[in-house]
Amino acid sequence: MTALKQESSSHAGESFGAQAPIALLGLAAIAIIALINSNSRPAPVVQPQIVASACASCGTVVAVRRSAHSSPVFFVEIQMLDGSTRVVQQLAAGFKVGDVVLVNGNALSLRPQPS
Repeated sequence: MTALKQESSSHAGESFGAQAPIALLGLAAIAIIALINSNSRPAPVVQPQIVASACASCGTVVAVRRSAHSSPVFFVEIQMLDGSTRVVQQLAAGFKVGDVVLVNGNALSLRPQPS
């Protein structure tokens, strides 16, 4: 019985000794991959800030809806430069989604886009 234990323990020692270089090679490969990937990460993209002080009353039309009532009234939804949303009633559908407008109370006027 003791001879069997000695044989199996010596066999286990040989297999560990044979696997150690492979394990070290695997760890070295993982370390190299981690080192390469740490340097190849893209830099975070900084979004340009919109300066709201340039035109505090300007925004972009994001929706135009017709009223369900019999009188033709259109609701124009505007995303302001400061991030807020305003809804302005208009009697005619003179604006489309994407138009840059100047809000003056309940009146809208097209603002030319900078070129």
